[in-house]
Amino acid sequence: MKTNAHPIEAVAVIASIGCVREHDAGSAAGQPREGTEARRSVQGVALDAISQATSIIVVVITGPIASGKSTLGRAVAIEFSARGLDSAAVDLDLVYEMLDPRREPKTDQSCWTEARRLAGKIAAGLLGQRQAVVVEGEFETKVQRANFCDELPSGLRASFVTLTLNFDEAWRRAMVDPTRGVSQDREFLAAHYRARGHAIPADGDLVLDTGDVSVAVAARSVADWVLEAKGAPD
Repeated sequence: MKTNAHPIEAVAVIASIGCVREHDAGSAAGQPREGTEARRSVQGVALDAISQATSIIVVVITGPIASGKSTLGRAVAIEFSARGLDSAAVDLDLVYEMLDPRREPKTDQSCWTEARRLAGKIAAGLLGQRQAVVVEGEFETKVQRANFCDELPSGLRASFVTLTLNFDEAWRRAMVDPTRGVSQDREFLAAHYRARGHAIPADGDLVLDTGDVSVAVAARSVADWVLEAKGAPD
C-alpha cells in the first residue's frame, strides 16, 4: 500500500468527485430530496443512452501490491487519449484517503467498501465528460467488483484487467518506491502474495504479467483489447 499521495494527484481525484457533486448540487441548495432523486433518475437515463450510443469505456485495473496498477492506469488513459478518446484516471487509494482524513494505514475494510462505491460514482460522473474512464485498485472479488459496478449506469459493463507479478519483482519495486508504506515490510508483502497465490482471474479478464511486458506495451495491449471488444477502430 502507498503512503499519502502527491497533492497534485489528490487534486485530480477531487476534481473528478466535483463532477459527481455538480450533478447533485440541488440537495446542497436545500431543494426537496424528491427533486434530487428525480434528477438522478433523468441523469441515469441520459447516461444509459450515451453508453449505448457512443460505446463509452470503463476499464478497471486490479492486481497485487506493486504490480503497477497506478502506473498502468495512467498509461492506459494516456493511450486512449492518443487514440482520440477523452479519458480520465481514478486511483482507488486516493479515494480511500479522502474518506479517511486521519491518513492512517489503509486497513479499514468498511472504508475500502465505501471507497469502491464512491469510485463507481466518480466514474459515472465522469461519463458525461469523458469517453473513457480508467479506474485502478483492488477489485479482485465478486463483491469488490459489485460495489463498484452497481454505481455505474445500467447496461454499462466495465472491462477488467488483472495484473500478475512474482513476489521477488514486487519486493524489488516496493523497496525502490518512496511512496510505499507498509508494503515495504517484507513479511507483510510476502503474506499478501501468499494469500492471493491461488487466486484465479475472473472469466473475461485480460491478464497481463507486468514483469514480462513494458508499461507502454501493456497500455497498448489494454487499449487494443478494449477497443476490439467495442468494435471500434484502433
